[in-house]
Amino acid sequence: MGAFGRTKDFQCLVSTEGECTILKPGLGSYPTSLTILFFIPGNPGLTQYYSSFYRDLALSLPTFYKYLIYAPCLLGFGGGTAAPPLSPLRPLEEHTLHLKTLLLKQVVEALRGHSKINLILIGHSVGAYLALSLVKDLTSNSTLLPTNTRLAGLILLTPTIADLALSSFGRVLATLLELPGAITMISGAAWTLGNFVPGWLRIWLIKVTVGGPANVQKAHQGLLERGETRSALQLARDEMRTIKDPDWADGVLREWGGKWAASFAENVGSFMDRGE
Repeated sequence: MGAFGRTKDFQCLVSTEGECTILKPGLGSYPTSLTILFFIPGNPGLTQYYSSFYRDLALSLPTFYKYLIYAPCLLGFGGGTAAPPLSPLRPLEEHTLHLKTLLLKQVVEALRGHSKINLILIGHSVGAYLALSLVKDLTSNSTLLPTNTRLAGLILLTPTIADLALSSFGRVLATLLELPGAITMISGAAWTLGNFVPGWLRIWLIKVTVGGPANVQKAHQGLLERGETRSALQLARDEMRTIKDPDWADGVLREWGGKWAASFAENVGSFMDRGE
């Protein structure tokens, strides 16, 4: 049953380093209808950071309808084997294509047992940008979704959707990540730390520098061991290069015309695992 186990309210179908899937059976009279909540994480793109959020979300959903929460890792994160520091770099467009493939796969599988599918996209930080990119793709091509499937809503949590590189932190980070060889050098050092430094020392360093609950520290440890620091740095660089147009998100939302909501809470950790 994974990390969540089973409760009277929902069942964790999958909980791995690569994805998390939670089913909340409906108690109402619409067993053939299913709402899929498709969650897209921020950077680093590890779904494990948000396990308490998934649990709280599942518990808060109405019991009358049937829900499926699906939360995959982003490309380059959550792999089962160690990746060298020279693993392939993936632009934001490739992340969008990967997520679209996973989303459509979930829809096809869900239609085998349900006659109506409602989709709600949830994105955190750069995941909000990727969610909007999915909305743009789905809106511009009406044939992507089956006729009995509709995009019902969009939720953006502390969205990174405009002017990221204009902030003081963004300018410093963008300059650093554009230096020749900076990503390779930093990720190589991180991979060395994750694979050659004694385990007890690595755990202590993560605890001191990262803090947070034990499972968040474990996720950071996996990030180092699998060489995924490179993916995180490259994703950050692509955020700086790509997310600049302050009007792009508004244009996507106007074109779609659907229901959406955004939260600009300063405490990003409120959407991540609080270790409860």
